[in-house]
Amino acid sequence: MSAHPLSGIRVVELSTMITASFAAMILAEQGADVIKIEPLAGDPMRRIGSQVPGLSALFQNCNKGKRSVALDLKQPDDIALARTLCGGADVVISNYRPGTMERLGLSWEALSAVNPKLVFARITGFGTSGPQAASPAYDHVMQAQLGYTVAQGSEQPRHMQTAVCDKVTGLMASQAVSSALYAAERTGAGTRIDLSMMDAGMHFLFPDSLMDETILNRDAIHLPPLAATYCTLAASDGHFVLAALGDAQWEAVFGVLDRGDLIGDPRFATMMARMGDYPGLIRELQAKPVPKPRAQVLAELAEADVPAAACNSPAEALDDLQVIASGTVQEVDHPVLGRVRSVRPAAVFGSTPGSAELHAPALGADTNAVKASGGW
Repeated sequence: MSAHPLSGIRVVELSTMITASFAAMILAEQGADVIKIEPLAGDPMRRIGSQVPGLSALFQNCNKGKRSVALDLKQPDDIALARTLCGGADVVISNYRPGTMERLGLSWEALSAVNPKLVFARITGFGTSGPQAASPAYDHVMQAQLGYTVAQGSEQPRHMQTAVCDKVTGLMASQAVSSALYAAERTGAGTRIDLSMMDAGMHFLFPDSLMDETILNRDAIHLPPLAATYCTLAASDGHFVLAALGDAQWEAVFGVLDRGDLIGDPRFATMMARMGDYPGLIRELQAKPVPKPRAQVLAELAEADVPAAACNSPAEALDDLQVIASGTVQEVDHPVLGRVRSVRPAAVFGSTPGSAELHAPALGADTNAVKASGGW
């Protein structure tokens, strides 16, 4: 298997912010030639958060490995170039609001008439019908509307502190595009993919967070959801988590945490008993800080084969020994940003990991070259 399975695939991205950018970046990491068409002012993401003026860390982290072409899509010549690029692409991916691509003459119907094998991925916030079809969608709003903020279990609704709906939508879009490319290769026919943040966000949330709403049979037994098993515990010098399952693991946990009084307690003696009163089990464990340093607790849990970890900050996770050993995050030189940390592609094809040295382009860096060549 080539380290770049999408080598030779051409992708045009017309988007702003995260969803389509993240999807197209994954395709670029896997070898696709991605041209990102931006307005003359650039994707607003370029100006959000830590940055060298004109290029933010957020933009870098969602747009590595692409070419940037800055066009004014109100000008006939620039619209014509966009149509040429899209017509010669294998994939067009966009997260513009419904109707925008149609107004530009870049609809699925118009482009597939020129290129029948085209895969056209249309990402929307709320889909293409219904009362919110034309509404703008951002991760903040989607988390609240789909139940993420309440699902965090705090005293008041609280966002997950990451753009989960945006990135999940991007992941699902890249997977759908790959499937459609495979089908196009087999059949010679492309397709239009419709994917909304709402559908992707609900699909991602559903398996565990909506367990209690899944079985409609009134005779179903409802136990605490999987979310009840997520908790932090305190050692003498910091917090940690564990994820025990079987009876032997829990007996080891009670011993390591100096809670021998819970061994044999009928409330927690079997898996069904523990799952039936998991909140009570957590209250028991959190009632007394563990009188040991965290490193000792983790070592003893590891010896008993109980999954556990320190509660690291995101910055501390960069120094995690396993993250370092895996080469997950690397320091590389960027032509605009200078020295940066970069995460390598997560999927490894064959035996060679993908490169962490892909860079996000400066605004319009490839405009003149693409215009001079008249397209690809």
